[in-house]
Order: sequence, then structure tokens, then C-alpha cells
Amino acid sequence: MKTAFISKSSIAHNLGEIRKLTSSEILAMVKADAYGHDVHIVVPTLLDLGIKRFGVATLQEALTVSRLGAKWILIMGTTDHYEPDVLDELALKGIRIVINNEEFGRFILANTKKLKAHLMIDTGMHRHGILHSNIDSIKKLLTTFPGRIEGILTHFAKADSDEEVTRTQINRFMAVLNEIPRDDLIVHAANSSALYKYPEVHFDMVRPGVAIYGYSEVPEFDTKLKRVMRVEATVSDIREIPPGEGVSYGWRFIADKPTKVATVSMGYADGYKRILSGKVWAGIKGKTARQIGSIAMDFSMFDITDIEGVKVGDKVVIMGDWEEGSIWADDIANLAGTIPYEILVSFGKRVERKEIE
Repeated sequence: MKTAFISKSSIAHNLGEIRKLTSSEILAMVKADAYGHDVHIVVPTLLDLGIKRFGVATLQEALTVSRLGAKWILIMGTTDHYEPDVLDELALKGIRIVINNEEFGRFILANTKKLKAHLMIDTGMHRHGILHSNIDSIKKLLTTFPGRIEGILTHFAKADSDEEVTRTQINRFMAVLNEIPRDDLIVHAANSSALYKYPEVHFDMVRPGVAIYGYSEVPEFDTKLKRVMRVEATVSDIREIPPGEGVSYGWRFIADKPTKVATVSMGYADGYKRILSGKVWAGIKGKTARQIGSIAMDFSMFDITDIEGVKVGDKVVIMGDWEEGSIWADDIANLAGTIPYEILVSFGKRVERKEIE
């Protein structure tokens, strides 16, 4: 049994911290199954907390969020061409779409008179959007399809870490805004990091993502947040190995003394990355156990030599805290050479999500 417990009270706490920072409308990012937390838990929770706007990456994500009761959804990551009747149907569900390049924008706006669009301006992310210096194209879209573009936005590349780059992006975005009529546009730019560090870019709407789930790459903000997801697995086997014997594939760990080993039902198929082998730790019986040997597809092994009373069926804290320690997505990310976002979305469907208060 492996379970990710999703704390509704922690979501409420984090949303409260976000609301302390801004009076702007909040668009809650729930893409990638709410950053791995399960939209079926997160979206109803956010709706109950008064959130009315949601951001996703794909059409299917938008439809799922719509079925959960959301009436205002912005698709931010697609450039797929849809049939006109599909576009009109999306509009009826309160779904909007981000125009990520000029050709896509002309297609969308020419093929539906109902669907509202938001115009992405590339100020330095260099992934999607109409380049900030291409003012003529931006103005042409706005004038060719008057009233059809509901919002305008940009996305920051280094809001957490590089003020010079971020200030450059802000200045580029402001230059665009100063060239266009914006009274009727929803202007938005701030992600979780910019929300905390750059209040001048809160504009009409902010787009918190990972902060909702308890993390921020800005240390001062991170300490104010509560982790939403806790992951547990179970002990499936216990055995003792003598000195000179190894554990798991490749014998990456060889015992130098009699060692008691717990096999735990969490492997890389569940999102517990193989690169963590021999680096990571977990909580068992309130104590910290070191992971040993190669993490396998379905299982991982832990040294419990110094932990008394461990039994088959005992709970193991894979991500969370316990009496004498903790390990969270940012800790795991540091060990894996990645970011907390990737860790959160990596826990797969074999890890059941359960909501808790």
C-alpha cells in the first residue's frame, strides 16, 4: 500500500499566505493533475476557499477542471488547432485559451466568435508568445479582432533568483502595455516567486502554482508555507544479511556488518527515482532509516539495524516528517539534482491520493 495524503488545511493555509500578499484576482495553477496532488481533491478544495479562476496546460485538463465545477479556466500551454465547434463548446464551459504565437492566434480568433483569448508576450522566457519588440503584430491582433482578446500576460524565467533579468522582463512587458489600450484587458504576469518578490507585477491577476502546494524557491516565502502532500508506503519484508552480502540489483550496497534490511513498497515506477539510490532516507517507527542498494521498479530497501520493533506492514514515511526527522520534495530534489516540481509530479497513479483535513 502506498498513499499520498493531501492536506486540505495546508492548502487553505497557503492560500491565506498568498492572499496576504495581494489584492489581485488569483488564478490557481492546477496543471499536471494539480502538480501531482490530484485535481479531484485540489479543485473542489480551492472552490470552497473562494477561488474562481484556474490555469491548466491542456484541453483535457481544462475539461476535467470544468467537470469539477470551475467556471473560469485558462489553457496556457497548447498550440493545437481545434475545430470551430470545439472552440465554441469550450467557450460555453468558461474555458479560455492563451495565444502562444501569432499564427495560432489568427487561427483561434478567425474560427470562433465566442472563445475568449489571452495574448502571451515573450519578454525573455523564449518558449512561447509574441516577441515583446514585435509591437506591430501585437497591435494588429488587438485591432483585427476587437473585443476578442480578454487578457495579456507574460511569464518570468528567473523571478526566484535573478533580479536583473526579471527587471528586464518587467520593463519589456511594461513597454508593451504602454503601447496598447489596456483598460479592458486582464493583465497578469506573477508566478509564485514574482508574487512574493515583485508586488508591482501583481496587476489584475496573479498565477500562483507551487506555492499553493507548500513550496517556494524564495526562502523567505517557503518558510511561511505548509507542505500539502505527505507520501507513505509499507514494509513488505524484513531480513538480516551477513557481512559481505549485497542488497538489490548490482549489489551497490554491500554490508560490512550484520545488517537488518526492510523492503518497502515504493520504487521508481511510483516516482521514487532510481538516481536517489543510496542517497535518500525515510521515517520508520519515528526514526530515520537510510535507503541502501539500488531502488528497483517496485521496491526499495532500508537499513533498520538500529531501529527496534519494525514489522511487516509498518508505515514508512517516504516524503513528510516524523519524530526525529523529515524529508520533503525540496530535499529529494536536491539529492536527485532537480527541482521540487518534478518530484511532486513524479509520484504516479500507483500512489493513491487521499484527502485529509
